[in-house]
Amino acid sequence: MMGSRTLNILILTTMVLAIARTYDDTCRYNTIKHCSTDYDDCVWIREWCDGKTDCADLSDEANCTEYTCSNYRTKCANGYQCLHRYQFCDGDVDCTDGSDEDEAFCQDYKCLDGYMKCRDGQQCIMVDAMCRLDTVRQHCNDGSDMDEEFCKAADCGDNARKCDDGAHCVYDSNMCNGFQTCPDGSDEALQNCTKDRQCQSGLWKCADGIECIDEKFVCDKWRYCSDKSDENPELCTPDRQCPSGYSKCADGIQCIADGKECTGDSECIDFSDESPEICHNKLPPVVKDLRAIPYQGKIKVFWTWPDFAGSARGYKIIYGKELSSVRHTQDLGPSRIMHIINNLEPYTSYAISVVTYNNMGVGQEVTVKVTTTGE
Repeated sequence: MMGSRTLNILILTTMVLAIARTYDDTCRYNTIKHCSTDYDDCVWIREWCDGKTDCADLSDEANCTEYTCSNYRTKCANGYQCLHRYQFCDGDVDCTDGSDEDEAFCQDYKCLDGYMKCRDGQQCIMVDAMCRLDTVRQHCNDGSDMDEEFCKAADCGDNARKCDDGAHCVYDSNMCNGFQTCPDGSDEALQNCTKDRQCQSGLWKCADGIECIDEKFVCDKWRYCSDKSDENPELCTPDRQCPSGYSKCADGIQCIADGKECTGDSECIDFSDESPEICHNKLPPVVKDLRAIPYQGKIKVFWTWPDFAGSARGYKIIYGKELSSVRHTQDLGPSRIMHIINNLEPYTSYAISVVTYNNMGVGQEVTVKVTTTGE
């Protein structure tokens, strides 16, 4: 006969398994994805097609050429692997084909906001990592980020400023927030944190009159001001007026910068800036900085992320011999910025075009010409 203790454990175990099964079966959160209909496993979307197997049935690394990377991630040149955008040209090879650190690609690569190039012109690191000794941050492989003269000459960018020591950078939104960022403490110094301090363009002053946060964080359901005034219910009402250059989301409360809608990466917490109602009549923009480089009978094609207006569904890459009317077309997902064209004839001139497309049609074609090398 089963004892009461054993019975209680069995009941508790059954309840836990039932809860876990319900969670796994639904994968309700948009950061989690089912491995397969035959398995109850759920893994983070960021682990899907990342070059490492996480699902027991291997499905997270299957059919990756057809998979569209999640927001803020993009494909390697081979079309299989998804990386976060900050992993491109960061000095560490993450793509299995090495395309994220390709020398020609990184030389012309524009670093993301908040990042800057090392002296070698290849690697991007965060601006507030300049001349810092802590090992948690990514450093320049050429050591230039620890060169005081290089650090002093470096531009902190639009959203950051120099500490009083002239070498280190601090984001404007990290000034006067109660946490020391500058090694010399100047970001929290009393003389720099007064109520007459002016917030730079694009920042919003908290109720304490001192701290500034990015305007897009106001009334977005997350508290950024130390005094929590950015989520004050008396402020976050449908009557709230957006600052100049900003527009309301569908909830009537949150404001996002104009031009941020239909980018493929939602700014509104209700995702209304990416809704078909807003984006259905917008064609995608022209591809920027298209380049093609021949090597070993192949051609590497690179471009930069366009401002993806119009819920772009992806790219079309069109190529063929320059003097021939025969053209080959290949559809690529919206998370691509590079591609490798194989099986080409050596010492032959090719015309290569890349164009974005969506439900409304295709954007303007951009074309480059390149001659292949020998095998």
